[in-house]
Amino acid sequence: MGISKIHRNDWIEIDWNYLQRIKQRKVLLNTHRDLCIGWNEPARLAIRELYEEVMINQLPKRFPQMFSIRQSEFSNHVTGCQYSVNIDDLGEDYMLATLAENVEEDFYFMCPDANGEYRLQAYSSCIPQGLLSPSKIGLSVREIHQPVLGYENRLGNGVDKHFTRMKAGDFVARLNVSSQSSPRTKN
Repeated sequence: MGISKIHRNDWIEIDWNYLQRIKQRKVLLNTHRDLCIGWNEPARLAIRELYEEVMINQLPKRFPQMFSIRQSEFSNHVTGCQYSVNIDDLGEDYMLATLAENVEEDFYFMCPDANGEYRLQAYSSCIPQGLLSPSKIGLSVREIHQPVLGYENRLGNGVDKHFTRMKAGDFVARLNVSSQSSPRTKN
């Protein structure tokens, strides 16, 4: 599956091309917002939890030369932008967009339903590598991967087991490799 545990400090990566890619993400967010962010009610608390973890706990502490917090304002010193971190006053759209404007990672929120089946309930994804997130929102992991040849027979049970074994506080990464023959970032 390409999934592995990672150290907390390796979760968010920033390199020399950060500003260029963040500018590209902002353009995509401004021109294709509905394709870049979206959410359903079951993901509300997960969005807030991720926002707090990334914007308050991770970025300013891991990269203090690039990000800081003063009172209830987060500053990105690379882009010159400021954002609120007063979570109780923020909407989910704002938090998802802010994540997209500050980190290069795409986030997909898989939340269990009443039957324990994990469903895509939110996303912050500017470079989805062919996955049109709005059309997948609300679908289960198996439904999303239905077009993948052999998924049900070879990977389905392993993915289900992985989700049930995850614990709060675990940091995991999923390696997803793809190639593009076009410079376009949206399909």
